[in-house]
Amino acid sequence: MREWSVPMRLPEVARPVVVGGLAAAAAAGLLWALSSLEGKWTGALLIGLFLPWAAVITRDIERFLLVLFAFLLPINANVHLGAYPAAGVLGFSLSICDLTLLGLYGTWVGRLLTGRPHDPRIRVAPSISLPFGLFVVWSGLASLLQARDLNLAIYAWIPFLKTCLAMFYLVNNIRHERQLVGMALALCAGMLLESAIAFAQYALGTTFGLQVFGETGKGMLYHEIGISPLARVGGTLGHPNGLALYLGMVLPIGLVLMLAGRRLRVTLFATLAFLAGLGALVVTFSRGGWIGFILTVPVVVWLGMCQRVGWVSALRAVAGFMLAMALVVLPVFGAVSQRLFESDQGRGLSRIPQLQVAWNMIQSNPIFGVGLSHYTLRMKEYDNTLERISLRVSNPVHNTYLFTAAETGFPGLALLLWVVAALLRVGWRGFKRCEGFASLLCLGIVGGLAGTLIHDLVEFQRFGANYVFALPMGILGASLFWKADPAIGPRPWPGAPSAVLQRTGGRDVRPTRGVVEGATGMPVGLH
Repeated sequence: MREWSVPMRLPEVARPVVVGGLAAAAAAGLLWALSSLEGKWTGALLIGLFLPWAAVITRDIERFLLVLFAFLLPINANVHLGAYPAAGVLGFSLSICDLTLLGLYGTWVGRLLTGRPHDPRIRVAPSISLPFGLFVVWSGLASLLQARDLNLAIYAWIPFLKTCLAMFYLVNNIRHERQLVGMALALCAGMLLESAIAFAQYALGTTFGLQVFGETGKGMLYHEIGISPLARVGGTLGHPNGLALYLGMVLPIGLVLMLAGRRLRVTLFATLAFLAGLGALVVTFSRGGWIGFILTVPVVVWLGMCQRVGWVSALRAVAGFMLAMALVVLPVFGAVSQRLFESDQGRGLSRIPQLQVAWNMIQSNPIFGVGLSHYTLRMKEYDNTLERISLRVSNPVHNTYLFTAAETGFPGLALLLWVVAALLRVGWRGFKRCEGFASLLCLGIVGGLAGTLIHDLVEFQRFGANYVFALPMGILGASLFWKADPAIGPRPWPGAPSAVLQRTGGRDVRPTRGVVEGATGMPVGLH
């Protein structure tokens, strides 16, 4: 019997319907699977489904993981073990960024074992790693000697160790300008997503139950300002001030990507992300975040434009930038004015007695402090204020420097200031020494750090105990080696153009896969 077949060609009109139906069925199945899981496993399932496809599409899993790491910085998809609710400590956390970093180390070790390293040398960037390493060691030692609950201190110390691991990887593996551009784009994409969540929270006046991604009950706060409540949003960072700290660090990086003069679609995307991030910063209503941004970002604009158009035209660019800022603020000008000039029911004044409590704690423990995560546990012992502020306010002092000195003593504060000075020095040197986008990225990081340091005068955090600081620290550490890279030094690695010329007796046989010197003074891979 003769075989036969019937062609099954769908009409042009029916194809979108069929494809859409299949996509809807797949989405419904995925949602059903997610609804049957505990929230803490949802992120793990999404990553497990997404990573194999990403590896196939990008054909470079390490590059993809690096970009994913930068994108996921504001997403607090954590699993917490050993919580201390009374101290406000969630215990040891395993986050989606931790898993991504583990994957990056796995690919790096795999390259080393298979003999395919970009550069076999191990780099440590002592200009940054030495002061930060000493700060981490001292924080752990002070907590070991002073902490009344050692487990509580260890939970607070582990994030410092994670930062060290992330910085070590970045210093040793950032070799290409495309990595810098990819991370900057990923940071902008993460900021854009976070801004969209913040706008939705502000418009609807509520959170969305995204606890698996870091949203908490404090992600939406209402403060009595004047005669009406004022809504403040925190996105997935858990608190409006936390969102403001994140945006203050990332906004200057989006700005320099916008100023870099790259392809039009990159510039437009960076501009969109920057304007969205600026709007999200406004609706956090964080006065410290506003002040840090206003004092630093116009300077970044001026310095970045001076490289291209001269200082007079740069001043015009700053004026245009300030006008754009005013236009972004205009839709919520009434709320901004309310936040700045109307009574906040004594919240600002309550920080003054908190300063006294912190100073009493420092005077009683000037060398080792009280130990990490022990400020709120012990602040009642040092509260001799008339208001007995520690009975009404459960937060630590709103000043990162006093907070650090209270937990780790004056030596800890001195080491923190050394870390800050080292980062600013290395970033400024990178801005002056490098070229192209590498120079602008160093400038953006310096601007973000400067704005954060200003914000820290009225906000508390454990400086360096999160990946938001690990990424800039790692990039600055890597910048120390860009000019001394062997691809452009006296001993080029195999595959560099000068090495090929030596091996071929002077014949110009260029590699199709190798490393060439880019316009930024750092190697640019041809993969």
